[in-house]
Amino acid sequence: AYVLSHNAQVTASAIAMGQISPEDGVDGSFELLYEISDTITTGKWVGDCFIYINNTGRLNYSVGGNIQNLVHLDTSAAGTSKHRILGYLAKEDRVYLVDKSLNISSHKVMLAVLQYQTAVMRGDFDAANELLPSIPESEYTTVARFLESQGFKEEAMAVTTDSDHKFDLALELGHIDVAHNLLDEVPEEDRDSTDTLAKWKRLSDLALKDTNLALCESASKASNDFSGLLLLYSATGNAAGMEELAKAAEEGGKTNVAFVAYLLTGNVEACADLLIATKRLPE
Repeated sequence: AYVLSHNAQVTASAIAMGQISPEDGVDGSFELLYEISDTITTGKWVGDCFIYINNTGRLNYSVGGNIQNLVHLDTSAAGTSKHRILGYLAKEDRVYLVDKSLNISSHKVMLAVLQYQTAVMRGDFDAANELLPSIPESEYTTVARFLESQGFKEEAMAVTTDSDHKFDLALELGHIDVAHNLLDEVPEEDRDSTDTLAKWKRLSDLALKDTNLALCESASKASNDFSGLLLLYSATGNAAGMEELAKAAEEGGKTNVAFVAYLLTGNVEACADLLIATKRLPE
């Protein structure tokens, strides 16, 4: 499907001057804005936003060519759409549909969100910022993901209320302090979860890349990244850190790291004890 812009002034001028071609119509009367790569069965314009249903039963909307999926509707036995759009009520923030059995249903589509996204697509951030307070905070993450999809990642990070989304954006944008603060705010019961440990590891990698060695060390400790600490302490010549690492790695069952750490600190007896304890003395 193609979305066209009609130049009424050019058309009116051509009609007034009698410059209408029977074959080509009025040259320049329409301009291609963007293409929707979908088979549309029914649609409705709400301002500059186009709400539509495709042939596979997906209720979508398009703002400036950016397509967002709202819901997957029930389809016929052949897998095709069986709904039509009746209309949109702005005061209810809902789009109304009817199926072939004349059953009416509705789905929430917030007008403020549509207006915000339209303003962003136009590059009018002053208008977008004025609209943002009218959007419920429950919709902020949806707005933020739209901003991210348009390349406005700084704005997305400022808007999103999803801590995981904000963390990912902070790392991508190189805001390690923001990412660090988010991890410090993780509830105590979630600090040892696999997801949290993985985030600390990602933060330590970025901190090392940014040569923030203090943060790299603390993040590596938080993620139990013994191998990373071994590399860090070896590179910086941190003997005290290496001794601490050797004990922590042994307690954590990372005997290979513990052995190397003990060896680098000259603690041969601990190396031998470790080999005996793990029944690897022949090595």
